[in-house]
Amino acid sequence: MRLTWLLGAALVTLSAAWAWRPLEQPEPNGFFIDLHAPPTTPIDDEDHLFDQGAFVVRLWNPPPPPEARNALVAGRTAPPPKPLRLQLIGIIDDGRQLRAALYDPETDRLLIVATGDRVKQHTITITADAVELADGRVTHRLTLRKDRS
Repeated sequence: MRLTWLLGAALVTLSAAWAWRPLEQPEPNGFFIDLHAPPTTPIDDEDHLFDQGAFVVRLWNPPPPPEARNALVAGRTAPPPKPLRLQLIGIIDDGRQLRAALYDPETDRLLIVATGDRVKQHTITITADAVELADGRVTHRLTLRKDRS
């Protein structure tokens, strides 16, 4: 055991001496740069100036200013209206006014409406054989078929 301690201590001492020895100085060669030597070429020449234009890059796209954003929003057209999927089932005359039975397949409901009612942002107008739905821009006309029995 004593021999192991002595050999271990000798190896640690040799390793420490090897690690702490001074480094060799490299020989200066053609790639050695003397920082204190004066420059040998003039830097006043137009071809050697720093070109800042090489680094002009748009790194991010900021949002436009509010007045430009408002002009963009005003220039956009409104999206086309969603197709109206109502089906006219029948027109009912109850003696006082005309009512229409409309089927909405999106909600699977039967709607009973009168003139002036609103369905899906459309105002209803009922005649004896048709129903008109107007939203201010477009008017849809639903008519009854005469060939059904």
